[in-house]
Amino acid sequence: MKNAVILGTFDGLHIGHRAVIEKARGFNIIAVTFNMPPKKSTDASLGVLMTKEDRFVGLKDLGVTEIKALEFNEVCNIEPYDFLDMICREFAPELFVCGFNYRFGKGAKGDTKTLGEYCLKKGIELRVAEGIKTQGVTVSSTLIRDYISKGEIALANKLLYRPFGFTARVISGDKRGRELGFPTVNQAYPQELQRVRLGVYSSVVLIDGREYKAISNIGIRPTFETKCVMSETHILNFDDDLYGKDIRIEPKEFLREERKFADANELKEAVLFDIKRALE
Repeated sequence: MKNAVILGTFDGLHIGHRAVIEKARGFNIIAVTFNMPPKKSTDASLGVLMTKEDRFVGLKDLGVTEIKALEFNEVCNIEPYDFLDMICREFAPELFVCGFNYRFGKGAKGDTKTLGEYCLKKGIELRVAEGIKTQGVTVSSTLIRDYISKGEIALANKLLYRPFGFTARVISGDKRGRELGFPTVNQAYPQELQRVRLGVYSSVVLIDGREYKAISNIGIRPTFETKCVMSETHILNFDDDLYGKDIRIEPKEFLREERKFADANELKEAVLFDIKRALE
């Protein structure tokens, strides 16, 4: 089967990224991508929409047979044509596919026009996926990050490959939830992931292939302040021991901001109300 190389970061595998993959159907699809979005080299605070592991699993699920993940700082000074020569030497593609706004090479000088000129000289086919719009705005990872940062998870999920969320190991907490009658699973929120609007969410927890309804507090817990962002989840109708287990949390709907409570009783009343809203 002939090789097709798809080019892009593919953060979130949103509908625009999936349009790129669709244009390579019928070929052996090779993704040339980056371990982290290139923008992160100039903005360390930039959050990703999927962990690298989830993104690579998603690419394979969507039909990509091989993934070439580059470190941006190792290729950022390569001239555009040299960058393409490097790819051609390794994969001998008969088709390149990218999105309409793909940039590459030193100083991001390469674009779809550059790629088209290169392909014409080399006798390689080029297919470019046009932008996809939602509510008059072109879908992009930046747009989806904005939705997530505002707590508009449902809008983000309509565009993403899979619902926004994360997998992390359950760690030992301070047992305050259990003392209040609401045992929780505690996880460190992945540092590289796009930060959600901090607060309480109705959520879904995936454990060994099964889904459970839950409520999750993602933040610093102002009543019992923590130094880093934590996810603290009460799984409804579930009380098994999950310490040391990797489970996936998917926040669904923003319920309320984090706030500091006067005492444990006030906190307990708020959690009961959160559970009622989540069930509704």
